[in-house]
Amino acid sequence: MGISVYVHIPYCIQRCHYCDFTTFEQSQIMPPKQYIDLVRREIQQRAHLIEPKLISTLYFGGGTPSLLESKFILSLINELANAGFRFDPDLEATLEINPATMDQDKLEDYLKMGINRFSVGAQSFNDQFLKACGRRHSAKDTRETLKILSDRRLNYSFDLLFALPHQTMDHLKQDLQEATQFQPPHMSLYCLTVPEGHRMS
Repeated sequence: MGISVYVHIPYCIQRCHYCDFTTFEQSQIMPPKQYIDLVRREIQQRAHLIEPKLISTLYFGGGTPSLLESKFILSLINELANAGFRFDPDLEATLEINPATMDQDKLEDYLKMGINRFSVGAQSFNDQFLKACGRRHSAKDTRETLKILSDRRLNYSFDLLFALPHQTMDHLKQDLQEATQFQPPHMSLYCLTVPEGHRMS
C-alpha cells in the first residue's frame, strides 16, 4: 500500500476574504523559486524517514499552485523521484487551479509531467458573488477552464460555495444548473464559513 503526499503552495493572486488557510499574495513572501528550493531541500532531508517509498496519491494544494510557472511543479515531482520515491502506476496526481491562471500551454505541461486530476476553485458562476468573496477570476474564466477540461475528458473536480452574502436559493439553483451542464466527474459543495476577524466576518 502506497502513501499520500501533499505539497502546499501558499501563493495566491489575492487572498480570498474568507480564507483561513496559510496563503499569501506573491508580494508578501519570498519569491516562488526560493520557496520551491526550500521544499526540495526538505524532501531531501526527510525522505529517509518515510516508508514505504511508493506514492499512490500526490496532491498540490494551496494557495494557488497554478499561479506558479509549471517548471516549479515539475521540479518538485523530480525531487521526489531523486529522493527515492516511486510512483504507483495508478497514481492520482492532483493540482489545484484558479481559472484565472489556467491556459492550454500550462495544461499541456501538467499532463506531460503526470498530473492527471485537476481541482478547480470555481466557487460560483455569478460575478457578483465572486467579487464579494475577493476571488480574482470571473465566471467566464471558470466556464472556459471547465470547457477545456471537459472537452479533453480529463478527470477534474470543482468547488462551489453556498450561504454567500445576499445569495438566495434561486442563485444557488442557477449555480448548480450551470455546473451540471459540464457533467463534472466530481463536484464539492461547501457552506461558507468565515473565521472571526476576517474581512467578510
